Amino acid sequence: MRIALCDESPTDRLTLETLVARYFRKTAVKHECVPYENITSLYRDIAQGTFYDLIITDIFYGGLPIGFGFVKELRNTGCKSAILFHSISKDFLLEGYDVAAVGYLIKPLQFDKLELVLNRLMEHVLGTCYVIQQRSRQIYIPINEITYLESANTKCHIHRVSGETYTIYKQLSEVERELKDKRFLRCHQSFIVNMHYIAEAGDVFVLKDGTEVLIRQKEKRKMHGLLRKYLGEKDVVAGNSDYEY
Repeated sequence: MRIALCDESPTDRLTLETLVARYFRKTAVKHECVPYENITSLYRDIAQGTFYDLIITDIFYGGLPIGFGFVKELRNTGCKSAILFHSISKDFLLEGYDVAAVGYLIKPLQFDKLELVLNRLMEHVLGTCYVIQQRSRQIYIPINEITYLESANTKCHIHRVSGETYTIYKQLSEVERELKDKRFLRCHQSFIVNMHYIAEAGDVFVLKDGTEVLIRQKEKRKMHGLLRKYLGEKDVVAGNSDYEY
């Protein structure tokens, strides 16, 4: 789970990070916290494609209650991240409902209050994760962070947008059935690709990070067609003239 922690106070950012880390130590869910000292930087990163599962932000910046307005703008751009407000003031509590905030906590933050909010959130998030067993613990991989899957004999490698790779002992067809998500395309005997991450379509699919994923050449036209249908013919750059029909 990727979490943005936005607060102009270094002390409050550190407190947030400490309490969030304390919560996730009690779970098997991997998390990453990215701190921001101002909400304009957060807005810019999200506008440029950065995704966070959860945004925890103050309301006040520079003494002005501008945080709520920025979150409203984020929602207007299509941002689907869960939003948790924390503030010294209760004045904007009702406005939180306008942006479907998951909670509104009052400073100084208390762990038990944060835990209640995160528990509610995780009930939803875990329903959108692919769960794997690694030694003595379970790892919850957000489905929207899986870029592609690759089979190797009796093993399956799951590649994550962060660059991490997980290996499980399952057939690719079994994982395909378990995912049950329209974003994933079985484009080759040995590959399943998350179409959200495809940047270029030609003889292979090229992902946004430059990774090449094989396509069944006999069904290349069909694979391209399914990709266009999913993306609505947007955000794909033709790798060669074969993409245009």
